[in-house]
Amino acid sequence: MKRLILLLAAVAVSHCDPLQEAWMTFKIQFNKNYDTIAEDEIRFKIFVESKTYVDYHNTRFLDGKETYTMELNELADLTDEEFRERYLGFEAPCVDREDPGTIIHNP
Repeated sequence: MKRLILLLAAVAVSHCDPLQEAWMTFKIQFNKNYDTIAEDEIRFKIFVESKTYVDYHNTRFLDGKETYTMELNELADLTDEEFRERYLGFEAPCVDREDPGTIIHNP
């Protein structure tokens, strides 16, 4: 039911603003739902920044100034800080080992 509502909203918005249309498509494609309208608005602003950056980069690609293209993915509604915290903050657990491991002796 939520998908239908989002789809109908996307169709209604599509006649207004291309960014809003892209936002609705993004939310449907990646099954994004936000708890409040305020959160949705915050995520929309982040999405617009991400889309602007990707569009700028791809324009530079078409001008021969970049060697690859970019596209938006399911992370386009995260700030750089949120991305770093969620995906780059891995710290391996410290394991106390009594076994020193395998020792190989040369013959």
